[in-house]
Amino acid sequence: MGVVLDFVKVLDPYVGGLAILAIVWVIVGLGSGSFRIWRVAMGVDGRFSTSKLQQFTWTAAVLFSYGAVFVARVHVGRLEPIHEIPPNVLLALGFSVGTAILAAGITTQHVDTGQEVKTASGAVGQGAASLVEDDAGRLDLAKIQLLAWTLIAIFAYLLSTIDAVGKTLVAPGDGDLPGLPDIDSTLMVLTGLGSGAYLGKKLVTKTASGIMSLNVSSAAPGDTLTASGVGFGDTKGSSVLTMRDNPIDSATWSASTITFVVPDKPPWGGTWTGQKVRVNVVVDGQIGANAVFLEIVPPGS
Repeated sequence: MGVVLDFVKVLDPYVGGLAILAIVWVIVGLGSGSFRIWRVAMGVDGRFSTSKLQQFTWTAAVLFSYGAVFVARVHVGRLEPIHEIPPNVLLALGFSVGTAILAAGITTQHVDTGQEVKTASGAVGQGAASLVEDDAGRLDLAKIQLLAWTLIAIFAYLLSTIDAVGKTLVAPGDGDLPGLPDIDSTLMVLTGLGSGAYLGKKLVTKTASGIMSLNVSSAAPGDTLTASGVGFGDTKGSSVLTMRDNPIDSATWSASTITFVVPDKPPWGGTWTGQKVRVNVVVDGQIGANAVFLEIVPPGS
């Protein structure tokens, strides 16, 4: 025990906080068989989930803070654990867990009732962009708001952790020591409003059409492609197929397939330079729930 304490006393408090995160990472990796721990922030459709990322980052921030403050206490000879968890920290952890659970529940209910389309192959190519974009690949203000206030609150919380560690290291060992820092109440309110806006947006988002896949992942101008999906409608009517939100001509149209020819030039102007473009559908004025990404191979490549 003495050897362990001597080691902890020479350990930098912030290294101690990172060591806590590393231990958790190893435990999760060994238990799940994968050390790609960031995948816990992904939904069942394979996209990054903003609400799950919020839960993940708050958990990591509080674990780091606890480890750093505890090691700082060991430096001044205090070995007792930190007993009190500040109320706003509990609230933040509860908010993040509740938001993630409610978001998943809303999505599941919409999918089960046919009000929304979800597919793991939908927005191939989105990557981390799905944190600030909806499934159709468009910027989502509710997601941006939730992510922004969460990151600001966590940054402020880590600054408070640095302050608590500094005060602990210069405090007398027999006096009162700073505990785990709390989160600013104003930031908690703003984070809560962000969570509310995010969940509210999910509640009113109901899109029962979407492209699931293209028959190829790359194509050249003039190639004929087929988009497969659901809810396109038996006839085209006023519906349109789009590339990067610009309408393009379609050859045939049915409820589950659309054939189209890659335009000779980008519908937004200029020339093809070799790029990935988002292909989506707008059915009766409503943007499809899923977009797919097509790599355009320019002529002569």
